[in-house]
Amino acid sequence: MFDVSRIFAIVFVREFYRLNAGFFMIIITLTFGFMSGVEHRALAEFFVASPQLTFIPVAVWAGYTIKVIAFNRQRLFLPENVFLYNFSVLSYRRQLGVALQALFTQLMPAILYGSFLIAIALKNGLIQPVLIVIAALAALVFCAAHLLVLSLQTPIHEPKISAAKRFIDRHMVRPIWWMYLATVLRREPLLFIGTKIFSGLLLFSVMQLYHNESFDSRLLGMAASVAGVANFMLMMHFQLFDLHYFMLVKNLPITLSLRWFRIVVVTVVAVLPEIIVLIKYSPVLPVTELFFIMLLIPATALVAYALRYFSLVEETTYSRLIFAVAMGHVVLILFRSPMWMVVAADLTTSWLIFRSRYYTFEFPATPKK
Repeated sequence: MFDVSRIFAIVFVREFYRLNAGFFMIIITLTFGFMSGVEHRALAEFFVASPQLTFIPVAVWAGYTIKVIAFNRQRLFLPENVFLYNFSVLSYRRQLGVALQALFTQLMPAILYGSFLIAIALKNGLIQPVLIVIAALAALVFCAAHLLVLSLQTPIHEPKISAAKRFIDRHMVRPIWWMYLATVLRREPLLFIGTKIFSGLLLFSVMQLYHNESFDSRLLGMAASVAGVANFMLMMHFQLFDLHYFMLVKNLPITLSLRWFRIVVVTVVAVLPEIIVLIKYSPVLPVTELFFIMLLIPATALVAYALRYFSLVEETTYSRLIFAVAMGHVVLILFRSPMWMVVAADLTTSWLIFRSRYYTFEFPATPKK
C-alpha cells in the first residue's frame, strides 16, 4: 500500500523548502550573520519577560503559517497535483494525521525557535510564556493541517459577493491603484496579510533590538531592503493584473512614463504599512537618512517587480534573483554605500527594465499563477 505521508512530504514539504530556499537564506543571514549568541539569548529573554511580549514571536509564527497555508493551497491548484483530491475518500482522522505530519515539518523553524524560548523561560522560572508558546504552536499546526484537509475535500470553491462589495460597487468609482490592491486581496488574502506581518515585524524587531543603545543605521537599511524585497509575490500579482487579469490596460493609449508612475503609486500604497511602522518606531536618526531608508522599501519592491519582465522567469529562477537582490543590498549597505545612491540605483534599474521590456513581454498561453 502506498504511503500517503510520503506523498505529502514530497508534494508539500520538500517543494516548500526548495522553492523558499532564498527566503530562508535571507532569514539565516540576518539572524545569524549579524547577531551573536549573546544577542540571541538577550532577545529571547526579552520575549519571555512577559506574556504580552511573548505574543511578538507568536505573531511572526502566525505570519509564517499564513505563508505555508497559501503555499499548500497553491500546490493543490497545480494540474500535476489533481490526484491529491482522491485522498478525500480516506477517513478524516487519517487525512488529519498525514496533514499534521506535513505541517509539523513545514513549521519546524517556528517550532525550533519556540523550543529555544521554552528553554529560556524554564531556566528563568517563567511558566506563562511556556504555556503561551506551546498553545500557540499547537494551534497553528492543527489549524493549518485542518485547512489543508478542508481544501482536499472542496476542490472547487463557489465564489460569493459580499454585501460590502456590492455596496462599494454601487456607490464608488474606484481608482486604478484600488483595483490593483483589491485584486490581490481578493485572490491572495493570506499572502497579502502574511507579507505585511512578516515585513512589519522584521522592521519592528530590528528597531527594538538596540533601543537603548547607539543605533547603526546600516542595520535598519538592510531590514528595509529585505522588507521591500519580501513584497515580491505581491509585485508578481501586480504584473499579472496589468498583463493578464485586466489585459485591456496594456492597450490603453497611455504613455510609458505614466504607466510607470501608476506602478510606483501602487507600490507605495502597498508598502504603506511598513513605512508607517518605520516612521512610528524608528530610533533617533537624521531626517534625510531616515527618509532614504524609508524609500528603500518601495524602491526594492520596484526592482522585484521589474525582474518579472525578464522573459518568462520560472518561479525558482525568480526566487534566486530576489535572493540575489536582497544579498546585493545587504553587501552594499554593509560597506557603507550611501542610502540615496542605493535608492537611485534601484529606481533607475527598475525603470530601465520596465521601459525596455513592457511592450515586448508576453505570457505563455497558460501563465503561471
